[in-house]
Amino acid sequence: MKFTAIFFFWSSLLLHFQAVAQQNTPPSLQPLFSPDNGLKAEERQLKQQIATDESLKEVEIFTQHYLQSKQQGANALPDTSCVVTIPLVFQVFHPQGSTGVPLSQIDYALKDLNKNFAGADNDYQNVNAAFSGVKSYTKVRFARALIDPQGNPTTGVVYYQDKQSGFGNGSGWNSEIPTCAWDNYKYFNVYVMKDLYADEVTNNSGVCWYPSTTMSNNNLARMVYNYVYLGQGGSSYNDLEFNQTFTHECGHSLNLRHTFEGYNCAGTGDLCNDTPPTDAAGGGCTATICGNLINGENYLDYNSSCYKNFTMDQNSRMEAALLVGSRFPLWQYDNLVATGLLSPTSTNACVAANPFFAYTKTSLVEEVANDGSLEMPPVQIYACAGAQFVKMGQTLTIGTDYNITNVPSGLSVEIVTAANGKSASLTFSGQALSHDVSNSVSNLAFSFTNAAVVGGNASAILNASKAFSIDFKKPWEKTCVTLNLSTNANSTWNRFETAGPIPRYYGLWYDSGIYSLENYGRGIITTSANSDNIQFLPLGTSIGSGSTWRAGGSQGVLYSATYPSLNNQTGYVGFRMQAGNDFYYGWMQISVSATNGVTLLEYHYNEKPNEPIDAGSACIINVAVAGEMQAEQVRLFPNPAHDYVRIEGLEEGFVGGKISLSDIHGQRLFASTLDSRYPEIPVQGLAAGVYVVSIENKNRLIHVRLVIL
Repeated sequence: MKFTAIFFFWSSLLLHFQAVAQQNTPPSLQPLFSPDNGLKAEERQLKQQIATDESLKEVEIFTQHYLQSKQQGANALPDTSCVVTIPLVFQVFHPQGSTGVPLSQIDYALKDLNKNFAGADNDYQNVNAAFSGVKSYTKVRFARALIDPQGNPTTGVVYYQDKQSGFGNGSGWNSEIPTCAWDNYKYFNVYVMKDLYADEVTNNSGVCWYPSTTMSNNNLARMVYNYVYLGQGGSSYNDLEFNQTFTHECGHSLNLRHTFEGYNCAGTGDLCNDTPPTDAAGGGCTATICGNLINGENYLDYNSSCYKNFTMDQNSRMEAALLVGSRFPLWQYDNLVATGLLSPTSTNACVAANPFFAYTKTSLVEEVANDGSLEMPPVQIYACAGAQFVKMGQTLTIGTDYNITNVPSGLSVEIVTAANGKSASLTFSGQALSHDVSNSVSNLAFSFTNAAVVGGNASAILNASKAFSIDFKKPWEKTCVTLNLSTNANSTWNRFETAGPIPRYYGLWYDSGIYSLENYGRGIITTSANSDNIQFLPLGTSIGSGSTWRAGGSQGVLYSATYPSLNNQTGYVGFRMQAGNDFYYGWMQISVSATNGVTLLEYHYNEKPNEPIDAGSACIINVAVAGEMQAEQVRLFPNPAHDYVRIEGLEEGFVGGKISLSDIHGQRLFASTLDSRYPEIPVQGLAAGVYVVSIENKNRLIHVRLVIL
């Protein structure tokens, strides 16, 4: 992010550049200039993290110990004989996908970023003489990952057709971000969007958080960056100096604070002794503030034309950050092999110093067929830096060459080595007999024996033992919620977040006689692909990949003076949500009245990815397995029942989950949030017969049969 001192000049141009930003065609390569609105917004996020994130406090304690124990003096340039590479994945939210933000635009930004971190940018040679003695390059580099979490080839870029907003907004999107994130301990996630804080302000350039195990443990570690300030070409404004804001944000990811931190001449500032104190941001490239010439050319200041350098103390802080728990795994050589950034046969002296195994994945996931089989491709195991298998082009023998425990019944394991003995393929075949989500395995222990490796000393090879996990899925269902959420001229804005495995925000909005469905640019079915006017779908209409979607537009219009067609009608609106490369299709039932307002009555969506759904279809759950899913300690009382039924024996962990009642055909009749361990369900008026009560939290799903007399 950068601060612009010439405020009134920028302000006079703002409307023009907002119009440019809304063009359907990418701008030319002539640079455009747009004011950055993001200074205070980023500061709010970072101040909140400093105040509330306990793991960040531990990072700072470690950093200070590291700085105190460092053997070389504070004023020393880094040893770059062994560079450190951090794998990145870019999650790009742009309705034009790779046309809107092409790989060339991202790669230009990466090339410039790496020049800055290496001190190879021409500006590095022109740093103000007053700071030439403390300027520093680093040993850190960044690259797009080339293998994805499933072990498949990737460009390191995931393109969303949604126009997602808000991922820069602190904890406000904490339930949505993990559904998009790649493993935070293997990849650093960069979310590329235009409206960082979901406030319809599109000239915030970027925000990035300091290292945090709390964030990484929850797949929330991230940078959020505006594509108009990224690189060159595509949707970039092509202001190449301004685009070095990307370098600024990567500095935050490695625990660098603003040079003006605290806005206090006598404060601790950015905790670096070689950056003079300043109580102003973006004071100028050669400004004198707090009685001293400040380092206005520093990447962690805000400026619009003269980003040039890190300092030696800043580099030392980044070196410390590389060693903390949330950053250390990213740049390890085994992870670089696993993410495709390092050849497993590398003979580089740094890589070859210690033998190791690299695994393309250790988190295994059930196939979408939900049949107990595991996703392909197999796990590739690479023997690196001198490690080698004894058997070449052969099948390894369990108990002799390797040991593995906690493999679910029904799955078998096979390891076949390559002809050169430098790699092996680990395959889990068959179908697990018990494969509900509650049967997931977190401690599948694997280890090679001495007999498997040349030299006979497996313990000398890093990762000769490894822990795997297997995540099974619950039987596919629909998420079905009754809301009765209304908006009218007196209650103009109501937002909700979808329940179930794919949480996404939507809202009902009234403004100046117009009623809208705020879809945040996600796909909805309108009267045409280029219209924001919502179309009601006939009952039974299939909603899926073949539907005509409006993606990346403005809010969906339910009623306006120029679009009165839905007035006094109730109908079904098709919507879709994207997570990674998968879509989740659903419908909302909405009532529209120009006089009384609009009401969202209910919504359903398929939890199975890429599965179509029929408008108005009943909510189906998998009741065929109700008997095997029942937990003995959970019981219904009375059962059989007449007027109400009470649930007994629930664990505390189910509070906050979901409870629902369905008939034997799978149609959901009742659904609610579970707010206590002893809930009661009214069953008056239900016909005599067999029903199913379903109780669910994020880890378990229990079905219990209920009889109504």
